[in-house]
Amino acid sequence: MAEQQPVQQSSDERSQQNMGGRRRTVRQRLDIRPRRTGRTVVIPKKDVEKLNLKVEELSNVVNHSYAPSGTLFVEFEDVKNSGEFFSKINAQCKKDGLGRHTVKTSLYSSYVAVQNQDLSENQIQETVKLVRDKILSVVPNANVLMVNWIKARNYGKVFLDRKADLDTLVDKGRVDLSDETGETAPALTFRYWRNQRRVNSDDSGDSRNSGRGFVDNTMSTTAPSV
Repeated sequence: MAEQQPVQQSSDERSQQNMGGRRRTVRQRLDIRPRRTGRTVVIPKKDVEKLNLKVEELSNVVNHSYAPSGTLFVEFEDVKNSGEFFSKINAQCKKDGLGRHTVKTSLYSSYVAVQNQDLSENQIQETVKLVRDKILSVVPNANVLMVNWIKARNYGKVFLDRKADLDTLVDKGRVDLSDETGETAPALTFRYWRNQRRVNSDDSGDSRNSGRGFVDNTMSTTAPSV
């Protein structure tokens, strides 16, 4: 099971802080990204070559794949293992004078909304916990890195660290919030983020997607580097 850490949240108060004297737009607030390391690591071809990486020599790897561009995706057993990998390559770059690397944690995001219930009066912490718990009820091994929630609009954005978990969540689509069922029952709904693009053989995205779902390359956050 994924090592669960406290889920980062983006409150309305914090996410509305000025950006050079301007208030953040709703889109900007939703797009605030987690700074935490996830289990899936994206290694561009130039870094694979520079670091002389061989997947078979890496520890605690669950899965890996190469995109047509040569980008390597590596999924580790947990965030501790991926964190140790970043520490190792940081030290290698410093020791061998290789300069900065561009290895990243891959983030996969979903739009989440509430149907038939108003959560605008809830505390952000309560809603974040609700969303996280409902995600885990569908995908028990999911690692919810962050939930950005817009109270006034009853919707938000969640970040996961594995593409398979995102697909499972969106395939489910709807998670009831009570024992009531049917179209009028309160529920959370999940769908792929609207600005994400479908992966095909010409993309530098994760080739494991096999055409399913979406990957937004802008959702990869730069991991710690020297």
